[in-house]
Amino acid sequence: MHYTRPLIGNAAVMHYLQKVVKNGIVPHAQIWVGPNQIGKKTFLANHLFERWCAQGKACLKCLTCRQLQHDHYAGLRWLEGSALDMATVRSVIQEAAETSLSAQHRAIVITQAEQLGIQVYNALLKLLEEPRNQITIYLLTTSLDPLPATVQSRCSVIYFQPVPVDELSVAFPDLAEYIGLANGLPGKLLRWQKPTQRQQSVQQLQDWLAIVHSVPVERLQPAARLLPDRAKAVDLNRQLDQLELVIQLLLASQTGLTTTIDPALHQQLGQAAQQYDLRHTVAALHQLATARRSLVRQVQPKLVMTNLLLNIYPSV
Repeated sequence: MHYTRPLIGNAAVMHYLQKVVKNGIVPHAQIWVGPNQIGKKTFLANHLFERWCAQGKACLKCLTCRQLQHDHYAGLRWLEGSALDMATVRSVIQEAAETSLSAQHRAIVITQAEQLGIQVYNALLKLLEEPRNQITIYLLTTSLDPLPATVQSRCSVIYFQPVPVDELSVAFPDLAEYIGLANGLPGKLLRWQKPTQRQQSVQQLQDWLAIVHSVPVERLQPAARLLPDRAKAVDLNRQLDQLELVIQLLLASQTGLTTTIDPALHQQLGQAAQQYDLRHTVAALHQLATARRSLVRQVQPKLVMTNLLLNIYPSV
């Protein structure tokens, strides 16, 4: 875990977190809501450094800061919601009931909380309502909708908003040509900071463009090669990011906008855009949004992707 200077965007959230640390009044259960790659994990890492540092300022030198930096702090459990089963939940609840002699501060972080099942939520309710041994629980999610009202009512909610273009321009002065494609998400731009990452991203975009450009029934096999063998919602969301960017680039070409991401890709997009109907491109963006909502509702990931690939650009 790393302490990041400076944070990008969502200044209101940053000021609020600094205020609760200063006042020493931190809600025991919190829901952090915002799209993937908005920076929730980065903000939370900074918050824990600042809250738990022996000097009260994220000195990065005290024992707690060093342990956090090397992911060795005994009081922190960082869990992935999409992989959280009942056995792990019972273990977490049991640990929460025990007194820790090795950690002064304790927290449980659950990412992708929208992927939790109702049984897991029910098991966590008691812990959310009556935290034990001063444990703080953080639920990170892309949407409040999948979280039961019983969970929401026991938590404070922090909302993250897309970062304005002018703030992204200041934070990433060397990536001006990408900023309009980031949709206000700093995480997308961070991927493109290194030339090797940019080239990898361009290659993925070319792969997805080739898939979209093929006949619908012929898309499934090449798409499967881009996906993990045991695809989870989080994995497919990353691939959907690439597919969505391809469609946005096609839309830009069809509406007369230009981008300088990569000369070869730019030429391929221009050629492809001439063969597609604008209304199908707009419809594809809506279908992508529907696919993401299906993943949140825990529809089988591969079924979601299959339906999407068979239905976007039906006239190709």
